[in-house]
Amino acid sequence: MLATVVLVVMIVAHGVVGVDAGKMDQFIHVLSSIKADEIKNNATLQVPRQKFGFLLCNASSVTTDDSTHYWDYYVEWEMPTTAENDNAIFQMGNEYQMPHSYIVFQDFKPNFTGKYICRLHFRSNLVGVHTVYLALPDSPSLA
Repeated sequence: MLATVVLVVMIVAHGVVGVDAGKMDQFIHVLSSIKADEIKNNATLQVPRQKFGFLLCNASSVTTDDSTHYWDYYVEWEMPTTAENDNAIFQMGNEYQMPHSYIVFQDFKPNFTGKYICRLHFRSNLVGVHTVYLALPDSPSLA
């Protein structure tokens, strides 16, 4: 049976011009298909071994107007070094005009566990961060 993990990070912002790093953290909401409740910042998400899956960090609900556009925002993921060096996991979608980014993985395994950080930038300034720890069901909490 193929199970897919969907981790959605939604960022809702209002008026971010001149916002300091971390000031938008409270607007970040993390949802997952394997956990009904909202995943709080610095929480651990237990992920079963899988053939394929992905994480989504989405900031497409940020405020836009005549002077602020989607392309003013940039979303990126930081993942554990052991995961970065594996060809079965990669980041995509963060180079487009929509502020979102995916981490796509094949066969979730022990070297994919660890700290994943979603960062939201506004015009090159860090304005929001959300951290999620991924773990296999038989491993202890990482947070």
